[in-house]
Amino acid sequence: MFGDSSGISAKTLEMYKAAGVMHVFAASGSNVAFVMALAWLSLFGLPRKARIVATIGVILCYAVLCSGNPPILRATILGTSVLIGRLGSGKMSPLRWLLFAALILYLWNPLFLRDIGFQLSFAATWGMLVLSPQLMKNAWFGRLPELLRLPAAVSFGAQIAVIPIMTNVFHKLSLAGLITNICILFMLGAVLQIGLIGTVLSFVPGIPSIFFQAAVWLLEISDHILTLIASFPWAYFWVLNPGMIFWIAWYALLAGVLFGTERIKFIWSVQIRRLRSAAKRLRLLPCLSRIGDTLKPGKNENKPHHTKPGYFNLWAAKFLDSTKQLSSAKLLSFIKFRYVFALLMMMLLWHPWSAGKALEISFIDVGQGDCILIQTARENLLVDTGPRKENYNAAEKIVLPYLMEKRIGKLAFLFITHEDADHLGGAQYLLANLPVAEVAVPEAGDRITNEEWQSGIPAEYFRNYKKFVTLKAGDRIHFFSGLQIEIMAPVEEIKNTGADPNNNSLVLQLEYLGWKILLTGDMEVEEMESILDRGADWNSDFIKIPHHGGKGSLDTAWFDRTNPRAVFVSVGKNSFGHPSREVISYWDQRGVPVYRTDMDGTIQLIINKKGCKITTGR
Repeated sequence: MFGDSSGISAKTLEMYKAAGVMHVFAASGSNVAFVMALAWLSLFGLPRKARIVATIGVILCYAVLCSGNPPILRATILGTSVLIGRLGSGKMSPLRWLLFAALILYLWNPLFLRDIGFQLSFAATWGMLVLSPQLMKNAWFGRLPELLRLPAAVSFGAQIAVIPIMTNVFHKLSLAGLITNICILFMLGAVLQIGLIGTVLSFVPGIPSIFFQAAVWLLEISDHILTLIASFPWAYFWVLNPGMIFWIAWYALLAGVLFGTERIKFIWSVQIRRLRSAAKRLRLLPCLSRIGDTLKPGKNENKPHHTKPGYFNLWAAKFLDSTKQLSSAKLLSFIKFRYVFALLMMMLLWHPWSAGKALEISFIDVGQGDCILIQTARENLLVDTGPRKENYNAAEKIVLPYLMEKRIGKLAFLFITHEDADHLGGAQYLLANLPVAEVAVPEAGDRITNEEWQSGIPAEYFRNYKKFVTLKAGDRIHFFSGLQIEIMAPVEEIKNTGADPNNNSLVLQLEYLGWKILLTGDMEVEEMESILDRGADWNSDFIKIPHHGGKGSLDTAWFDRTNPRAVFVSVGKNSFGHPSREVISYWDQRGVPVYRTDMDGTIQLIINKKGCKITTGR
């Protein structure tokens, strides 16, 4: 009712998300619209001006109860402005007041315009005001029953307007939402209105329970319908970041809908006439050519400049002759071809396949856990998937949206360093929503059969030897980009250490263009000693500090054999004291920069032929 979803289960939220009506849990402009409609209908007995003033008072009170939520403020300012306009004799343009509401909010707090909820609400309102009237004129909407025609146009208009924002921010699309927002939204609006009536009548004994029970029954019916819709295949799905080209194409399409084909043809014809007019002005080019000839040094400086027309003049004459012979249709076709060609060139230049030969390693800020993205021009790899808790799955909330933003639609490898929940936790969700060619885990005897591993990775991967591999010290993986990965550990299964999962971590050493990066999982002193006993060279240019900087992973003699340029700690808010003071002090004394995801956000290490660069998210 007021935008508080803290008491709603994660399963219910996921169901509403799949059905495309997740926005009902946020106090937004639709809430204000339902409240305003309820107030207007309830005050039917009052004189017109008194009815308007009372309705304004109701929506202002509702805005206060919602604690100044930005979309609520926008809708309240818009609704209040429109109602005030109705007090006079003339009618106020809703679109004008929508822009006025944005201006007021900007003057109040410029950061409101960066609020995603405000952007979605504003775009949806624009779609309802501007696009829905155009959709009503469409023949397809004309075939709908009159009762559904306006709701369908309003719902489609709002959803069409917000699609670019939804894909850019959330990287999800709900096909089911196209249907549910037409029907279910009004049922849920009725739940809001009935609940508000019950709240207003709470001082009358016995009466509020009638309204609250009716709202509960209506909500249960809505839940059953939404559960059925959400169960359909492709109810909602993840989408890659479409990029600027999609934004341009989408809003160009909307411009075509708004202006109409006839107006667009007229604009084209006007532009063609302007082009012809500009071409005729090229008759001034002989003067420019003569000026250019006078500036040429050498044998031409003593010649009269009016004797020969010059190449530039000849080109101008030929251009004028050719434009006179072009019909409007041919010139239009030529211009279209040039624009299409330029668009294709932009896509070729912009698309990821034109990326340079660089290695980019992102230490993703997933909280208290590990998730490392490795990108080359030809491969995308992931090391660990972040933590999973009762109400938080890093793969769903952070990792997958991050991959979608990076336009990564599949992974060549998913490396899981060990079975602890802060590393393996998001694997199930990630593998269910993103194609992964191979999953790699440490070869550590019978440990792979324990409950953590079996519940953390889908069974179909365990049964498919082409998709599931175990790795041990000495194994090497070579990629087409030139990236090489050497497995430093586990050397053999380590038992009875008190931290066996950590001491059997998969430890990777990456090498690219002569640079080495050591990714250590949660290894502790015992696994470090096994690497030392094996005689491997673990010195690297960059090191991911093991076990989130825990004291049990600090072996100063082991690290003294390394000379890193920088070290990274993947850590979040925790009760373990990570990273320990001893670890930070050790690297500070050596003068090695320490980057932490809890302070620096997502950290990116970029390596190319020019050298290396580290950037932080904060």
